[in-house]
Amino acid sequence: MEARGEQDHISSVDWTEWYSDPSVWPSSRHVFLAEAAIRLGRSMIAPWEDHLLSHAGDDNLPLPGGLDWSAPDRRVFDDGSGSVRDELSIDKGMSRPVGWTDEDEVRLFETDTHNSIRHDARLAAKAIAGAIAKLAARGSIRTYARPIGGGRLEDIDPSDWEMDDPVRRLASCRMTPGSPSAAAGTHQIFLETEGLTKKLTAYAREKPLALNSGRALPADRWIGGMTPKARLVAQCEEALRTYLSTRPSDWKKETMRDVVAKTINRPFSDSVFHEARELVKKDFPHIGNGGRPRGS
Repeated sequence: MEARGEQDHISSVDWTEWYSDPSVWPSSRHVFLAEAAIRLGRSMIAPWEDHLLSHAGDDNLPLPGGLDWSAPDRRVFDDGSGSVRDELSIDKGMSRPVGWTDEDEVRLFETDTHNSIRHDARLAAKAIAGAIAKLAARGSIRTYARPIGGGRLEDIDPSDWEMDDPVRRLASCRMTPGSPSAAAGTHQIFLETEGLTKKLTAYAREKPLALNSGRALPADRWIGGMTPKARLVAQCEEALRTYLSTRPSDWKKETMRDVVAKTINRPFSDSVFHEARELVKKDFPHIGNGGRPRGS
């Protein structure tokens, strides 16, 4: 997780201005800084989505229902075998309060997705900004400044890229020539066209970045192509299959529901359990008619 100061520093500028809609990029025979950043991201960062940097300034949302990553009971996860281990995941190890509903689970999933994308965007922003600044300061790539609104391009001196933190420059795509530390400025930034992709790709091979959460996805898409309820049904189904595979002597509905609740360590509705049970009945039909498994 980022330190508090880093969070405020990154969120002090608007990341949506240039990274939400490429159609607003200024026209030039050279490559606008935002376009170069996205090109580098495609080569250097995995998983990657072109919209990712637009989320770097998003607010970190609190988890619903008073849940907290630091809550002591979140760290306790009983996997059904009697062992307890630590998990940093909303899927395993985070206890839900009494009265938790499917709707609460949807809100938790949406909040976790939002915060994960935000975290990935900040990691990507720092890596891309550092890469472009390093290449420009070395003179490996040529950069240009053009007055906002249009005008003559002028070379940016490599020394103008000698700065401790170029992240805000990446966000604003602006600077004032001769003022390396300025977050915004009077000129927009462009990069050379010839050989740029080759140079960015070469750097990406040396400094690849794998995003830890693996959730660089648009905020309106479910992770893994599943809704929160579908994920919960799948977890219940897996727990049921594991239990029934041991050929237990008790497969009453209430018993199986208790086993599933202990295994996945979270509340779920009757409708979720019913859907999971119906899926399992295809392979274990005896649980629906009260009979015993074949061969028993």
